[in-house]
Amino acid sequence: MFTLCSTLLAIALALAASSQPASAQTFDGGVKGGFTFADIPRLGADLEDAGADEVEWRIGRALGGFIAIGLTDTLAFQPELLWAQKGLKGREPLLDTDLKVEFDYLQVPVLVRLGPSNGQGIHVLAGPSFNVLTRARAIEEGAFGEDEDIKDETESMDVGLVVGLGYYGRLLLVEARFEEGLRNVPKFPEADEDYRHRAFMILGGIRFGR
Repeated sequence: MFTLCSTLLAIALALAASSQPASAQTFDGGVKGGFTFADIPRLGADLEDAGADEVEWRIGRALGGFIAIGLTDTLAFQPELLWAQKGLKGREPLLDTDLKVEFDYLQVPVLVRLGPSNGQGIHVLAGPSFNVLTRARAIEEGAFGEDEDIKDETESMDVGLVVGLGYYGRLLLVEARFEEGLRNVPKFPEADEDYRHRAFMILGGIRFGR
């Protein structure tokens, strides 16, 4: 999968470099931010099997910016830089302890954007996202609470596939997107290979440059 994402990135860069001057003149960018609803489904199921309850998404934040280079009248190459929070949370009822596993990433989505020729209206987004871990913590909140740095036990690089739908106005935009992780989150080889991130994002932003 990693090879596939790298190939998609190379193709997108080649298309951007070889696009005709007329389409290359179409350029915009902007800033965006919003909320992430993230979990690690297999880890959540394992926590429930171990007796935890109220296992659910971690609701976090996302913030960043993007640029978009027109390839054709309806297709644009859109790289982004986002800071995003992921993880999950639950509760240990016997110990009356809240459990949280929190991961923060610096993400570089490399997307193609398909939409109306005037750049305004409904757009579809898709492509890989290359994510660098910046923070990882396991937190227990209770009488015997503990806050542990687990960055050394977590893979420093994650890759995801992103699909999304957005409405782009002349100045404002709103997006909903889904990201499926392609790599195992724990670093240890014996860890279950299905411990992968899954996240929904709701983003709003401001456009400029058109």
